Amino acid sequence: MKKSYIAAILIGAISIIAALTLFNSYSIEYSDIATAKKTGKKLQILASLDSMREPSYDANANIFTFLMQDEKTERAQVIYKGSPPNNFKLAKYFVVKGEYRDTAFYASEIYTKCPSKYEAEGLE
Repeated sequence: MKKSYIAAILIGAISIIAALTLFNSYSIEYSDIATAKKTGKKLQILASLDSMREPSYDANANIFTFLMQDEKTERAQVIYKGSPPNNFKLAKYFVVKGEYRDTAFYASEIYTKCPSKYEAEGLE
């Protein structure tokens, strides 16, 4: 076999391995708060806003904090470096990506759904 064929096969195999590794590093599994507390891994959690405490935003430090509740009714404080997402208080559910450290869930991203979807459901 020619050296150029061997080199092409090697480069192709390395590219496939690199792509799979990169894909696995970006895929974040859904979980709950209890698992996040145990593992400390980066996870995403489907949650709702816990009404026990009002969300707060410190504009000087650009830190948004609130209490979330997952579907198993476990609660955790969320600390997010950034401003609150649009329509955060109107969203029924949201997804928080991040990791649990010390005594809080440190979010890197927060996604909400459009509140007009929930308003339309109430009209039917």
